[in-house]
Amino acid sequence: PHLLGHCDWCGDQHAVVLQAEKMAVTFNSLSGQSPAQLAKALNTAFQDYAVPISITEEAMADKMTGESVDVIRSIGAYANGELIGFIQHGVRGGHYYNATTGVFPSFRGQQLTERMYAWFLERFSPQRMQLEALVDNQRALTVYRRVGFVPVREVLGFKTPWPMRYDRCGMFKLQPLSSLDEVDSSWWDSQPTWAYNLDSIRITWPSLLKLGAYKDGQCIGYMLYHPNRQRLLSFAVHPDWRRSGIGSQLLVNLQQRVRTPFSIINIDTRAQGCIDFLLAMGCHQYFRQYEMVWERV
Repeated sequence: PHLLGHCDWCGDQHAVVLQAEKMAVTFNSLSGQSPAQLAKALNTAFQDYAVPISITEEAMADKMTGESVDVIRSIGAYANGELIGFIQHGVRGGHYYNATTGVFPSFRGQQLTERMYAWFLERFSPQRMQLEALVDNQRALTVYRRVGFVPVREVLGFKTPWPMRYDRCGMFKLQPLSSLDEVDSSWWDSQPTWAYNLDSIRITWPSLLKLGAYKDGQCIGYMLYHPNRQRLLSFAVHPDWRRSGIGSQLLVNLQQRVRTPFSIINIDTRAQGCIDFLLAMGCHQYFRQYEMVWERV
């Protein structure tokens, strides 16, 4: 059977969907699934998603490494031995992060996400699980709430304009950061989500473009950019040096280096100063999502 459920004629498409619904679905880990196979599966599952998503094999490998994805403790749904649904779990200690959930369009409506979680919770004992889901994806939110997840905050996604034009930039010395020690989390206005916290930064450090602003030899602002994923992982300016043009100088210089628009993901809605800065730089908000948490009682 054609697992993608795609056909030029409505009647054939219905026949495909009915055939898919009759197929037995089994569950197992994602062990044995390569980054190339998982990238292909994600692109199939998200082909009609509200926020366009497409990922390369290289970007999938980087995502799995940076988010600590453990294929043994991740879940796959299989029909005739073919992967048709999945939950990728990042694992750090007893904490699990749902890095991605996807179900092929022709297999939706079979409660596969809930069934994957049921299979997982029968075999593993997480203390805490977390994920992000679009605030207007009511179907996914209903499923996650039934599993036991509850929203704890809202976060936003932005994209930079191209080309970026901004005249009020600082004139500070810019150079690569010398070490992770210069990334000072005390400068952050809010705690980042899993994929952008210090653990993830530490893991992906060798792959990052690391740009710092310096005054008298001291780092007073920085930006960390992931080239393969075309997104800004982290940025901050020392509180005493804000409104000095450092952030705008860093952002404009970074885009001149990478020469492409990029994403800035999961900014806490309570970090109003950060949001105001991004909007002033011409960035546009393109999604809003909940961070949701499940905790063992």
